[in-house]
Amino acid sequence: MINKLPKITFIYDRRKTASPKKKASLEMRVSSEGKTKYISTGIHLYPNQWKNGCIINCPDALQLSQKLNSLLVVVRQALLKCDDLSMLPRLLHR
Repeated sequence: MINKLPKITFIYDRRKTASPKKKASLEMRVSSEGKTKYISTGIHLYPNQWKNGCIINCPDALQLSQKLNSLLVVVRQALLKCDDLSMLPRLLHR
Protein backbone atom coordinates (compact mmCIF):
# COMPACT_ATOMS: atom_id res chain seq x y z
CA MET A 1 0.00 0.00 0.00
CA ILE A 2 1.33 3.45 -0.91
CA ASN A 3 1.80 5.46 2.30
CA LYS A 4 1.17 8.94 0.91
CA LEU A 5 -1.79 9.78 -1.29
CA PRO A 6 -0.59 10.05 -4.90
CA LYS A 7 -1.14 13.23 -6.87
CA ILE A 8 -3.00 12.64 -10.14
CA THR A 9 -3.03 15.28 -12.87
CA PHE A 10 -3.75 15.40 -16.58
CA ILE A 11 -0.85 16.58 -18.75
CA TYR A 12 -1.41 17.86 -22.28
CA ASP A 13 1.42 17.85 -24.81
CA ARG A 14 4.16 16.65 -22.48
CA ARG A 15 6.54 16.25 -25.42
CA LYS A 16 5.73 19.68 -26.89
CA THR A 17 4.66 18.38 -30.30
CA ALA A 18 1.29 20.11 -30.74
CA SER A 19 0.62 22.76 -33.34
CA PRO A 20 -2.57 24.24 -34.80
CA LYS A 21 -2.48 21.45 -37.42
CA LYS A 22 -1.10 18.62 -35.30
CA LYS A 23 -2.73 16.95 -32.30
CA ALA A 24 -0.84 16.00 -29.14
CA SER A 25 -1.55 13.39 -26.51
CA LEU A 26 -3.33 13.91 -23.22
CA GLU A 27 -1.76 11.81 -20.48
CA MET A 28 -2.39 11.17 -16.82
CA ARG A 29 0.53 11.79 -14.46
CA VAL A 30 0.58 9.90 -11.15
CA SER A 31 3.20 11.10 -8.66
CA SER A 32 3.96 9.66 -5.23
CA GLU A 33 6.99 9.55 -2.98
CA GLY A 34 9.29 11.07 -5.60
CA LYS A 35 8.24 8.67 -8.38
CA THR A 36 6.18 9.53 -11.45
CA LYS A 37 4.27 7.38 -13.92
CA TYR A 38 2.59 8.59 -17.10
CA ILE A 39 -0.50 6.78 -18.34
CA SER A 40 -1.88 7.24 -21.83
CA THR A 41 -5.52 8.29 -22.02
CA GLY A 42 -5.75 7.48 -25.72
CA ILE A 43 -7.00 11.03 -26.34
CA HIS A 44 -5.29 13.39 -28.78
CA LEU A 45 -6.28 17.05 -29.02
CA TYR A 46 -5.35 20.24 -30.82
CA PRO A 47 -3.97 23.06 -28.64
CA ASN A 48 -7.24 25.02 -28.80
CA GLN A 49 -9.18 22.00 -27.46
CA TRP A 50 -7.54 21.91 -23.98
CA LYS A 51 -7.84 24.76 -21.51
CA ASN A 52 -7.49 24.83 -17.71
CA GLY A 53 -7.83 21.07 -17.41
CA CYS A 54 -10.97 20.85 -19.57
CA ILE A 55 -11.68 19.63 -23.08
CA ILE A 56 -13.30 22.43 -25.13
CA ASN A 57 -14.02 23.31 -28.77
CA CYS A 58 -14.46 19.64 -29.61
CA PRO A 59 -17.66 18.03 -30.93
CA ASP A 60 -17.30 15.05 -28.58
CA ALA A 61 -15.95 16.98 -25.57
CA LEU A 62 -18.59 15.53 -23.23
CA GLN A 63 -17.79 11.91 -24.16
CA LEU A 64 -14.04 12.53 -23.87
CA SER A 65 -14.51 14.15 -20.46
CA GLN A 66 -16.53 11.15 -19.32
CA LYS A 67 -13.73 8.87 -20.55
CA LEU A 68 -11.22 10.86 -18.47
CA ASN A 69 -13.42 10.61 -15.39
CA SER A 70 -13.80 6.85 -15.87
CA LEU A 71 -10.04 6.44 -16.26
CA LEU A 72 -9.50 8.49 -13.10
CA VAL A 73 -11.78 6.14 -11.14
CA VAL A 74 -9.96 3.06 -12.49
CA VAL A 75 -6.55 4.49 -11.61
CA ARG A 76 -7.66 5.45 -8.10
CA GLN A 77 -9.01 1.92 -7.52
CA ALA A 78 -5.76 0.42 -8.82
CA LEU A 79 -3.74 2.67 -6.51
CA LEU A 80 -5.59 1.24 -3.52
CA LYS A 81 -4.15 -2.17 -4.44
CA CYS A 82 -0.60 -0.93 -5.19
CA ASP A 83 2.51 -1.27 -3.07
CA ASP A 84 4.28 1.28 -5.27
CA LEU A 85 3.82 3.04 -8.60
CA SER A 86 5.83 0.46 -10.53
CA MET A 87 2.92 -1.99 -10.09
CA LEU A 88 0.36 0.44 -11.51
CA PRO A 89 0.68 -0.43 -15.25
CA ARG A 90 0.21 -4.15 -14.53
CA LEU A 91 -2.91 -3.50 -12.47
CA LEU A 92 -4.42 -1.28 -15.16
CA HIS A 93 -4.00 -3.86 -17.94
CA ARG A 94 -5.87 -6.64 -16.17
